[in-house]
Amino acid sequence: MINTAMFQKIVDQIEAHPELHNQEDYTNETQCGTAHCVAGWAVFLWGEENGIEPSPYNQLALDALAKKYGSTTWGDSFEGGRRVLGLTGVQASALFYNMDNDDALRMAKEYAAGGRPVSQYAEPDCDCGCRD
Repeated sequence: MINTAMFQKIVDQIEAHPELHNQEDYTNETQCGTAHCVAGWAVFLWGEENGIEPSPYNQLALDALAKKYGSTTWGDSFEGGRRVLGLTGVQASALFYNMDNDDALRMAKEYAAGGRPVSQYAEPDCDCGCRD
């Protein structure tokens, strides 16, 4: 299930601090602070909600997500962001890898509003779980 509330938090964060949105990098230190892509913001904000201290590359939050979902083999930003946002693999790939900042923000707004974003990269979803 799409986490519309988390998408809205990400939208709010990006709109308040667009200089800290960089869709080309999961996380990147800048003169203005730490910039994140949508997946990076999802993991960071999830960690903040769950009382996890910020850490380089959000590693503490990624480790907590891996533990939560019973996995000891992943701790990467793609899987962490996908799980937090409730996206399928196809949806996450379209959002995390094929978007510039403006397109990613637009898609995040559509998810936050409960809609199903339309993208040239997105494929139709099914309910069978084959794309998870």
